[in-house]
Amino acid sequence: MGALIIFAFLCFALYTALMLFLISSKKLLATHHFVATHSVSIVIVARNESPNLELLFHTLSQQDYTHELIELLFFDDNSTDDTFSLATHLFKTLPFSVKIFSGAELLLEGKKTAQSFLVSEAKGELLLFSDADVSFQPNWVSSTVQLFYDNSVNMVCGLVSFSNHQTLFGKLMALEFAAMLETSLSAISKNFPFMCNAANMAIRKKSYDSLQSEGEELKSGDDVFLLKSVLDSYGAKSIVANHSSMVYTHSPKSFVEFLSQRIRWAGKSSKVFFLNSFVLSLLVFLLSLLMLILWVLSFWNADFLAISIVFAGKWLVDLSVLWRYQRSQPLFRGWILVSVLLSLLYPLYVATIALLSLKKTYLWKGRIVR
Repeated sequence: MGALIIFAFLCFALYTALMLFLISSKKLLATHHFVATHSVSIVIVARNESPNLELLFHTLSQQDYTHELIELLFFDDNSTDDTFSLATHLFKTLPFSVKIFSGAELLLEGKKTAQSFLVSEAKGELLLFSDADVSFQPNWVSSTVQLFYDNSVNMVCGLVSFSNHQTLFGKLMALEFAAMLETSLSAISKNFPFMCNAANMAIRKKSYDSLQSEGEELKSGDDVFLLKSVLDSYGAKSIVANHSSMVYTHSPKSFVEFLSQRIRWAGKSSKVFFLNSFVLSLLVFLLSLLMLILWVLSFWNADFLAISIVFAGKWLVDLSVLWRYQRSQPLFRGWILVSVLLSLLYPLYVATIALLSLKKTYLWKGRIVR
């Protein structure tokens, strides 16, 4: 028991040092005034997203970037609802160029395949990737484009937030997601990238075209693979974090859907070796597993004070990450109290995801993906 506690304290010390290092990064913010010169292609692949298209249309139409420099490339990935017809009807009134493609007509299937096709059709200097189940702040395009005025920048990764957190479960998911995104953007700012989100990322088209594609066997998103390709080809300093705008999306509707999403993410990460992600993931897994074991053993014969110190210490470290997040993107009322509950559930959640991610298949948008 003593050895386990010592090992837990060692993992906790390493975790604390790494997290404090990451969140000490300076946030890179876009300015409000600049001359728009870069042409932009917004790339969106949708599957069964008809309930979300009106909000997507509304927030796209409000973008404050020069409309003449924007084009939207929208791909319907063989939806079983009326996504294609509704998108065709709605998007024709957008104040910029729009091209809508049907996977059923083109005999193409899968998000990765669809994205590759859209990129081949794109005319913009910059590619902005997002999803159909999101809403944007008016400065989403402009704040992203501004960061590319530094010629050394090849990729920009932005924030994503869950917009629905009325229930306790929704609040727990929102906090977990906020901590994940804040950590990932802070890591990018420290030249230690390990993750980005496909709902808010951008890259120069010429850089994208020059990359050797990785993970061709996947038919899911391209976020971590694109990030690693840019890192390998251009270096960590060519990747920057965008803290100036937020993309909002809905959290999973149920615990089963939440698990499916996280298993899919973990499964993608296991397809390619990413040293930064491996180091952080291993440390978090070890610390969570040790905390779970010690928590169980505390019912019999364990140093409850030592275990409590580890739990409280990790909560304080994670609280500092969330505090940094809410300084620029305010969280819901009572989030500190909810974070206490999240810290108690987190070790069990991490261990469960790690075990379930060993599965070879997962469900995405009603489609089984291998």
